[in-house]
Formats: sequence, C-alpha cells, structure tokens
Amino acid sequence: MVVRPNTMQARDVILLPGLRPDARALSRLASLLPAARLVHWIEPSPRESIASYAARLGATIECSPGAIVAGVSFGGIVAQDLAAHIGASSCVVISSAVHRAELPRELRVLGSVPASVGGAAIRVGARALRSRVFPWPTPQTARLRAVPAERLAWYEWAIGALSRWRPPTLNVRPLRVHGGRDRTFRVASGPTDLQFPDGGHCISVSHASRIAELIRSLSVSREVSA
Repeated sequence: MVVRPNTMQARDVILLPGLRPDARALSRLASLLPAARLVHWIEPSPRESIASYAARLGATIECSPGAIVAGVSFGGIVAQDLAAHIGASSCVVISSAVHRAELPRELRVLGSVPASVGGAAIRVGARALRSRVFPWPTPQTARLRAVPAERLAWYEWAIGALSRWRPPTLNVRPLRVHGGRDRTFRVASGPTDLQFPDGGHCISVSHASRIAELIRSLSVSREVSA
C-alpha cells in the first residue's frame, strides 16, 4: 500500500448575518475568509419558529459534509439550529447567546406575551433591542435604528421568533466569541472560547482578524489517501 502525503482540505464556512438585511456586520470577516459563503435570509412564514426556519434555510444551502457555521447576533441564534440540520462540524456563535437566560430581558418577557397581543408588543421589543445595539443618539445611529418599511414584517417575525426560541441539542459544543462590553447579549453562563474585554456588540467588525483566525483553525482538515 502506498500512502500519499497528507493533503489539506478547507471546510466550507457558512456565515449568517444579524437582524439587518445587509451584510455590514460581516463584511470585514468575510473579506478575511475568501472561501466563506455569506447566506442571505429567506422569507419566513408567519409565527414560524427559528428551528423550522433554519431547517428550510438549510435546504437552500449547498455545502460539503462537516461545514462550519458561524453567525453574528441573531445569526448566531439561527446558526445553532442550522448546524443541527446540516451536520456541521463546528458552530461559532459571535455576539449572541446559547442559553435562553442570555437573551435580553425584553425578549424573554415578550416571549410570555399572548400571541393575541400581536405586532404592537413585538414592535416595542424591537425598539428596545435596537436601543441596546445602537445606544447613543447620533444621526448615524438614528439611521441604523430605523427599519425600512419593506422590512417591518421581517423584523416583527424575527423579534417574535427570538422571544420564543429554545436552544437546540447539538452534537458539537457551540464555540463562543464575545465582547466584554456587549450591551445586547451579555454572557451569563458557560465558557467563552474567545473574549475581547474591550469589545462591544460589533466585534465581528472591530476584531475581525482574530475571529477569522479562529475560524481558519477550524476550517482545515487532514485527508489521507491510500
């Protein structure tokens, strides 16, 4: 038998953005991971759970077995359910939560509100969450807080689904990347694999190079051929 030298095969990397429909929070990170694929959100069904949404999203993604899923903020929540559906080898949760107790208080309270209350309560929750992400009242943050009219249905679904989210059971432990000054998702329990004491909620931009190093370390597997 002849054993060929080890060859290096990079795993697929799937990147999930946050609540905003654009990819600004992942632009720097994606540029440091040329083989990474940025996933765009599909339209949800009314009252659809994140688990159901992730299953439908996974059906639209073509990737090799053992892919890496990484998500920022809301994307970190979806990444956990998506990882379970596509059989990911690693799940990287950036500026997000892995336990329900780590969700912002406003979301946990909203999850107990009867569905009959509807969009009014969800809009209150959405405003509270955006004020955590963009707390300082400047012209720039005012633009970021504003929700385009065509995206209101998306935001209302996402906030409602977040408030009802229950973490899935995974075969792999989610790797946590967090900022010590994150005002949106505070680390409440469990280990943090990569923490930036000076980082806020947007560490995928401010600390992109270190996060890319972590993902690259996961994305290479050795394949031996006989």
